[in-house]
Amino acid sequence: MNQRVRRVDITRRRTVAAGGLAFAFALAAAGGAGCDSQDKILRYKPFFTNIEGAVTATPAIGAEPDAPVTNRSSTDPESAASSSDEPVDPSALAESYYDRLGKLPDSKIRLEAGDIGTLIRHLRWTLDTDRDEVLVDWLLAEDLLTELRQRKQEPQDYVDWLHDHRRDIEAMLARMPMAERSPTVIYEQTGKRQYCVRLTGSAQRGMKFTELWVAMERGKYRLLWIS
Repeated sequence: MNQRVRRVDITRRRTVAAGGLAFAFALAAAGGAGCDSQDKILRYKPFFTNIEGAVTATPAIGAEPDAPVTNRSSTDPESAASSSDEPVDPSALAESYYDRLGKLPDSKIRLEAGDIGTLIRHLRWTLDTDRDEVLVDWLLAEDLLTELRQRKQEPQDYVDWLHDHRRDIEAMLARMPMAERSPTVIYEQTGKRQYCVRLTGSAQRGMKFTELWVAMERGKYRLLWIS
């Protein structure tokens, strides 16, 4: 009896769908009735082949693995991280980002916060490094500056107030480690593109300040008030 060989080309591809994960298999088969068949795998690529450090029971056959995937973060300010292929701790990325900023004059620094957590990091850095001009130019909301003008005060007056109360401000920020997503806070909209992150419950105890007010201006968050 003639024996026919069925050639199978197997590839696995990850597809995101509403129901979950689907695997697509490409098969080219030829067979004959009444004849024995035998499977021969020409190409096989396990799903995790391109994940650095992953180990599979059956190695890839007839396929070159993709370049390893490393752990990189693209969120601000970590987007300014090195292009090195080595995996990097996200917190180390933020430190590296601010280390590079520290070497620049104020006129060359541009701070923008696409989320409240980044605004908090920017605020801490400018206060800790005495970058008052950068803080005023990039982190203070227009409504705050307007309020200061009405009180016949300068932006630097408010920055000085932030410095004077730095320890108490940090105590508050430490109790909202994930900004508005912290389990210790209530996050609410207080006006048009204005929001308040407020400590609640036991997190309020012993705190001089419990509220971080922010405003969204041109798609970026800025400091509105601390109370």
